[in-house]
Amino acid sequence: MPKDVEVTIQGHVGQTPTLYLNDGRPPFVSVSVATTPRYFDRKSQEWTDGATQWYAVKANGDLATNISESVHKGDAVLVQGRLSFHEYATKDGGSGWEPVIRPSAFGVEISRAVASVRKVRRDAADGSVDVSGLAELSGDEEAPPDPLDDALGQDPDAPDPEDETSQFQDGQSLVAKVGAPF
Repeated sequence: MPKDVEVTIQGHVGQTPTLYLNDGRPPFVSVSVATTPRYFDRKSQEWTDGATQWYAVKANGDLATNISESVHKGDAVLVQGRLSFHEYATKDGGSGWEPVIRPSAFGVEISRAVASVRKVRRDAADGSVDVSGLAELSGDEEAPPDPLDDALGQDPDAPDPEDETSQFQDGQSLVAKVGAPF
């Protein structure tokens, strides 16, 4: 018996997901994810984009709900799951094939974004989210300061004074020497 093909892709969400709720059926979401491989062209000494590949990611249940509440168009994501192909009819009467991933894991790619995690418990009867135990701020209370706020207003291209590895002896950064890997 053949095994399912498991894949992991790194890409960007093509459109903000829409959650579909049908009578008596689990929630469903379908979201497109684009991947564009990059490679270093030795002739031009530059990073070059390959052909963009699109995948439909289709999930049911709590995973579908979490995806729809967690990501938006343009977000960098990692998707792991079973790969299959769906045949569809084209406008000109022909047929095409769409790669489909049924995810076992779906998440924000935190090398390109900052994410915050919030555990959720859903009531099986109505699907509502149980947020008991989460702290709620009163109207007079302010949220604690974000440690990343200290970095706001600084020049993003300025070297980190505490990071002695950010520049080579000739003053060039790693990105300037070898090019950005993405």
